[in-house]
Amino acid sequence: MNDKEKFRIMIQLALVDNQFEDTERKFIHDLASQSSISAEELEDVIQEELKKKTFDLDLSTDLGFDSKIEILSDMVRVMKSDGKVYLSEIKFCEMIAKMFGFKEKSIGMLSKMLKTDGSADWPTLKEKMQKLKS
Repeated sequence: MNDKEKFRIMIQLALVDNQFEDTERKFIHDLASQSSISAEELEDVIQEELKKKTFDLDLSTDLGFDSKIEILSDMVRVMKSDGKVYLSEIKFCEMIAKMFGFKEKSIGMLSKMLKTDGSADWPTLKEKMQKLKS
């Protein structure tokens, strides 16, 4: 999965509550600045997703265990970035977790273990995620 598709998931998560908060947009841009996607490319993806009426995810790419955890962790951070967590956002994250081969409750565990800056006890987190594979 390329960075563009990874951020497409993040944007769809931000939009799942029918609101794209400035804090979510800024957080996604901050994440993107640490990747290979440019701000212009990210804005193009944001505009594409804003125009869509439905969500369509292509998760057919075979991702490794660490990549899946990274994406789910970033999703949890996006979900929490505006200070409000909606049931629709939780359900979206749980759906992606299931698609990645994890139990739904892995999202709650990630939410508890991830600090606001994205840091965590990664060895323990990975160990717990391994146990939550479905």
